[in-house]
Amino acid sequence: MNRLWALLVALCAVGILLASPFLLGAIRAAQSPMAPPVLLTLQVLQTLLLCALAAYAGVRFAPAAGLDAPWLRVLAEGRSPPPAFGSMAIEAAAVGSITAVVVTALGLMLRASLPDALWRPASGGFWMRASSAFHGGIVEEILVRWGLLTAFVVVARRAGVSAPFWPANVIAALVFGALHFPSIALAQIPLTGAVIAHVLLTNGIAGVVFGWMFRRRGLEGAMVAHGSADVWLQAALPALLA
Repeated sequence: MNRLWALLVALCAVGILLASPFLLGAIRAAQSPMAPPVLLTLQVLQTLLLCALAAYAGVRFAPAAGLDAPWLRVLAEGRSPPPAFGSMAIEAAAVGSITAVVVTALGLMLRASLPDALWRPASGGFWMRASSAFHGGIVEEILVRWGLLTAFVVVARRAGVSAPFWPANVIAALVFGALHFPSIALAQIPLTGAVIAHVLLTNGIAGVVFGWMFRRRGLEGAMVAHGSADVWLQAALPALLA
Protein backbone atom coordinates (compact mmCIF):
# COMPACT_ATOMS: atom_id res chain seq x y z
CA MET A 1 0.00 0.00 0.00
CA ASN A 2 1.35 3.44 -0.94
CA ARG A 3 2.61 5.25 2.16
CA LEU A 4 1.52 8.67 0.90
CA TRP A 5 -2.02 7.34 0.35
CA ALA A 6 -2.10 5.98 3.90
CA LEU A 7 -0.76 9.25 5.32
CA LEU A 8 -3.39 11.29 3.49
CA VAL A 9 -6.23 9.06 4.68
CA ALA A 10 -4.91 9.26 8.24
CA LEU A 11 -4.67 13.03 7.90
CA CYS A 12 -8.31 13.12 6.79
CA ALA A 13 -9.29 11.19 9.90
CA VAL A 14 -7.37 13.66 12.08
CA GLY A 15 -9.02 16.60 10.29
CA ILE A 16 -12.48 15.16 10.88
CA LEU A 17 -11.71 14.50 14.53
CA LEU A 18 -10.41 18.02 15.13
CA ALA A 19 -13.41 19.53 13.29
CA SER A 20 -15.97 17.34 15.09
CA PRO A 21 -17.09 20.13 17.48
CA PHE A 22 -18.06 22.27 14.49
CA LEU A 23 -19.62 19.37 12.59
CA LEU A 24 -21.66 18.23 15.56
CA GLY A 25 -22.79 21.78 16.26
CA ALA A 26 -23.99 22.17 12.67
CA ILE A 27 -25.90 18.89 12.86
CA ARG A 28 -27.57 19.87 16.13
CA ALA A 29 -28.48 23.30 14.78
CA ALA A 30 -30.19 21.67 11.80
CA GLN A 31 -32.55 19.77 14.16
CA SER A 32 -32.43 16.59 12.11
CA PRO A 33 -34.84 13.82 13.20
CA MET A 34 -31.84 11.46 13.36
CA ALA A 35 -29.79 11.52 16.56
CA PRO A 36 -26.78 13.87 16.08
CA PRO A 37 -24.12 11.29 17.09
CA VAL A 38 -25.58 8.77 14.63
CA LEU A 39 -25.73 11.31 11.83
CA LEU A 40 -22.17 12.44 12.58
CA THR A 41 -20.95 8.83 12.51
CA LEU A 42 -22.55 8.25 9.11
CA GLN A 43 -21.06 11.50 7.82
CA VAL A 44 -17.60 10.53 9.10
CA LEU A 45 -17.73 7.09 7.46
CA GLN A 46 -18.88 8.56 4.16
CA THR A 47 -16.19 11.25 4.25
CA LEU A 48 -13.43 8.75 5.05
CA LEU A 49 -14.48 6.58 2.11
CA LEU A 50 -14.39 9.59 -0.21
CA CYS A 51 -11.02 10.62 1.24
CA ALA A 52 -9.61 7.17 0.51
CA LEU A 53 -10.75 7.43 -3.11
CA ALA A 54 -9.48 11.00 -3.50
CA ALA A 55 -6.14 10.15 -1.91
CA TYR A 56 -5.72 7.28 -4.38
CA ALA A 57 -6.67 9.50 -7.33
CA GLY A 58 -4.14 12.12 -6.29
CA VAL A 59 -1.35 9.61 -5.75
CA ARG A 60 -2.01 8.28 -9.23
CA PHE A 61 -2.61 11.52 -11.15
CA ALA A 62 -0.63 14.24 -9.33
CA PRO A 63 2.77 13.42 -10.94
CA ALA A 64 1.25 13.48 -14.43
CA ALA A 65 -0.56 16.73 -13.60
CA GLY A 66 2.64 18.39 -12.41
CA LEU A 67 1.21 18.78 -8.90
CA ASP A 68 2.50 17.45 -5.59
CA ALA A 69 2.40 17.42 -1.80
CA PRO A 70 6.16 17.85 -1.28
CA TRP A 71 6.30 17.93 2.52
CA LEU A 72 3.80 15.13 3.00
CA ARG A 73 5.52 13.03 0.35
CA VAL A 74 8.94 13.19 1.99
CA LEU A 75 7.33 12.54 5.38
CA ALA A 76 5.68 9.42 3.99
CA GLU A 77 8.92 8.30 2.35
CA GLY A 78 11.14 9.09 5.36
CA ARG A 79 13.32 11.57 3.48
CA SER A 80 14.60 14.99 4.53
CA PRO A 81 11.89 17.64 4.05
CA PRO A 82 12.33 20.45 1.53
CA PRO A 83 13.30 23.83 3.00
CA ALA A 84 11.19 26.92 3.60
CA PHE A 85 8.06 25.39 5.11
CA GLY A 86 7.69 28.49 7.28
CA SER A 87 7.74 30.92 4.35
CA MET A 88 5.23 28.75 2.51
CA ALA A 89 2.90 28.70 5.50
CA ILE A 90 3.12 32.48 6.00
CA GLU A 91 2.41 33.15 2.32
CA ALA A 92 -0.47 30.68 2.23
CA ALA A 93 -2.02 32.05 5.43
CA ALA A 94 -1.85 35.58 4.02
CA VAL A 95 -3.43 34.48 0.74
CA GLY A 96 -6.20 32.65 2.60
CA SER A 97 -6.90 35.65 4.82
CA ILE A 98 -7.10 38.05 1.86
CA THR A 99 -9.38 35.61 0.05
CA ALA A 100 -11.72 35.49 3.05
CA VAL A 101 -11.97 39.29 3.14
CA VAL A 102 -12.63 39.51 -0.61
CA VAL A 103 -15.28 36.77 -0.48
CA THR A 104 -16.98 38.43 2.49
CA ALA A 105 -16.98 41.83 0.78
CA LEU A 106 -18.53 40.29 -2.32
CA GLY A 107 -21.16 38.56 -0.20
CA LEU A 108 -22.01 41.82 1.56
CA MET A 109 -22.64 43.43 -1.82
CA LEU A 110 -25.18 40.71 -2.64
CA ARG A 111 -26.65 40.42 0.85
CA ALA A 112 -29.93 42.17 0.02
CA SER A 113 -30.92 39.35 -2.35
CA LEU A 114 -30.02 36.53 0.07
CA PRO A 115 -31.91 35.06 3.04
CA ASP A 116 -30.70 36.20 6.46
CA ALA A 117 -30.20 32.57 7.50
CA LEU A 118 -27.31 32.32 5.06
CA TRP A 119 -25.47 35.00 7.06
CA ARG A 120 -26.26 33.61 10.49
CA PRO A 121 -22.99 32.51 12.15
CA ALA A 122 -22.60 28.81 12.89
CA SER A 123 -23.65 27.80 16.39
CA GLY A 124 -21.11 27.64 19.19
CA GLY A 125 -18.31 29.87 20.38
CA PHE A 126 -15.35 31.23 18.48
CA TRP A 127 -13.12 28.17 18.89
CA MET A 128 -15.89 25.74 17.97
CA ARG A 129 -16.51 27.64 14.74
CA ALA A 130 -12.77 27.99 14.11
CA SER A 131 -12.41 24.19 14.28
CA SER A 132 -14.08 24.11 10.85
CA ALA A 133 -10.65 25.06 9.48
CA PHE A 134 -9.44 21.50 10.03
CA HIS A 135 -12.24 20.09 7.88
CA GLY A 136 -11.84 22.70 5.17
CA GLY A 137 -8.07 22.88 5.18
CA ILE A 138 -7.39 19.16 5.41
CA VAL A 139 -10.40 17.10 4.35
CA GLU A 140 -11.79 19.32 1.60
CA GLU A 141 -8.37 19.98 0.10
CA ILE A 142 -7.61 16.27 -0.11
CA LEU A 143 -11.03 15.64 -1.65
CA VAL A 144 -11.15 18.50 -4.12
CA ARG A 145 -7.64 19.68 -4.93
CA TRP A 146 -5.67 16.46 -4.42
CA GLY A 147 -8.35 14.13 -5.75
CA LEU A 148 -10.50 15.98 -8.28
CA LEU A 149 -8.19 18.72 -9.56
CA THR A 150 -5.32 16.38 -10.35
CA ALA A 151 -7.67 14.02 -12.19
CA PHE A 152 -9.28 16.92 -14.11
CA VAL A 153 -5.87 18.20 -15.23
CA VAL A 154 -4.87 14.79 -16.57
CA VAL A 155 -8.21 14.26 -18.32
CA ALA A 156 -8.04 17.74 -19.91
CA ARG A 157 -4.48 17.11 -21.09
CA ARG A 158 -5.45 13.77 -22.61
CA ALA A 159 -8.37 15.52 -24.32
CA GLY A 160 -5.88 17.78 -26.07
CA VAL A 161 -6.18 20.94 -23.97
CA SER A 162 -2.84 22.70 -24.33
CA ALA A 163 -2.97 24.51 -20.96
CA PRO A 164 -5.14 22.20 -18.87
CA PHE A 165 -4.54 23.54 -15.36
CA TRP A 166 -6.77 26.61 -15.35
CA PRO A 167 -9.86 25.02 -16.97
CA ALA A 168 -9.48 22.09 -14.58
CA ASN A 169 -9.01 24.47 -11.66
CA VAL A 170 -12.21 26.37 -12.46
CA ILE A 171 -14.22 23.15 -12.83
CA ALA A 172 -12.85 21.80 -9.54
CA ALA A 173 -13.68 25.12 -7.85
CA LEU A 174 -17.28 24.94 -9.08
CA VAL A 175 -17.55 21.37 -7.80
CA PHE A 176 -16.14 22.64 -4.50
CA GLY A 177 -18.90 25.24 -4.40
CA ALA A 178 -21.59 22.69 -5.22
CA LEU A 179 -20.40 20.47 -2.37
CA HIS A 180 -21.72 23.13 0.02
CA PHE A 181 -25.34 22.67 -1.10
CA PRO A 182 -26.08 19.70 1.21
CA SER A 183 -24.98 21.63 4.30
CA ILE A 184 -27.10 24.60 3.22
CA ALA A 185 -30.10 22.33 2.69
CA LEU A 186 -29.41 20.71 6.10
CA ALA A 187 -29.60 24.20 7.62
CA GLN A 188 -33.05 24.49 6.01
CA ILE A 189 -32.05 27.39 3.76
CA PRO A 190 -34.03 27.33 0.46
CA LEU A 191 -31.80 26.75 -2.56
CA THR A 192 -33.07 29.70 -4.58
CA GLY A 193 -31.36 30.93 -7.71
CA ALA A 194 -29.72 33.75 -5.75
CA VAL A 195 -28.44 31.35 -3.07
CA ILE A 196 -27.06 28.93 -5.66
CA ALA A 197 -25.33 31.75 -7.56
CA HIS A 198 -23.88 33.19 -4.35
CA VAL A 199 -22.55 29.83 -3.15
CA LEU A 200 -20.99 28.95 -6.50
CA LEU A 201 -19.48 32.41 -6.97
CA THR A 202 -17.96 32.91 -3.53
CA ASN A 203 -16.77 29.34 -3.05
CA GLY A 204 -15.69 29.20 -6.68
CA ILE A 205 -13.44 32.23 -6.25
CA ALA A 206 -11.94 30.75 -3.09
CA GLY A 207 -11.53 27.37 -4.78
CA VAL A 208 -9.64 28.89 -7.72
CA VAL A 209 -7.27 30.60 -5.27
CA PHE A 210 -6.71 27.37 -3.33
CA GLY A 211 -6.04 25.55 -6.60
CA TRP A 212 -3.51 28.18 -7.58
CA MET A 213 -1.80 27.76 -4.20
CA PHE A 214 -1.76 24.00 -4.82
CA ARG A 215 0.19 24.51 -8.03
CA ARG A 216 2.40 27.24 -6.56
CA ARG A 217 3.18 25.78 -3.12
CA GLY A 218 1.94 22.20 -3.16
CA LEU A 219 -1.04 20.64 -1.43
CA GLU A 220 0.24 21.92 1.90
CA GLY A 221 -0.02 25.51 0.63
CA ALA A 222 -3.62 24.94 -0.39
CA MET A 223 -4.36 23.39 3.01
CA VAL A 224 -2.94 26.34 4.95
CA ALA A 225 -4.68 28.89 2.70
CA HIS A 226 -8.04 27.13 3.01
CA GLY A 227 -7.72 26.65 6.76
CA SER A 228 -6.79 30.30 7.27
CA ALA A 229 -9.73 31.44 5.15
CA ASP A 230 -12.13 29.29 7.16
CA VAL A 231 -10.95 30.75 10.47
CA TRP A 232 -11.86 34.18 9.12
CA LEU A 233 -15.08 33.16 7.37
CA GLN A 234 -16.52 30.93 10.09
CA ALA A 235 -15.25 32.59 13.26
CA ALA A 236 -13.41 35.91 13.07
CA LEU A 237 -15.43 37.87 10.50
CA PRO A 238 -18.86 36.81 11.85
CA ALA A 239 -17.72 37.99 15.29
CA LEU A 240 -16.57 41.31 13.87
CA LEU A 241 -19.68 41.86 11.73
CA ALA A 242 -22.19 40.76 14.39
